[in-house]
Amino acid sequence: MSQPILHRAFCLADYQKKMDRAAETTEIIELADGYNGNKAKFYAEPIAVDGDLVKLRCAEPGKEYMTTWKFVSEVENAKQ
Repeated sequence: MSQPILHRAFCLADYQKKMDRAAETTEIIELADGYNGNKAKFYAEPIAVDGDLVKLRCAEPGKEYMTTWKFVSEVENAKQ
């Protein structure tokens, strides 16, 4: 059974608040976006880790849906 629309709206609002708080406290780094070679801004805090790879969320407005997998060494180099 699907959730009422109002409940989903509150869930989305809570999610947006969490993302806003994360944006205030997380370092932002610039990396190749992995799609067309352009540079994009990503949060340095990974949302997933798999061995030497980390999954990062895009920090650019309107592109929060975009993620990329990068080696830890790439992220460390971008922080410097």
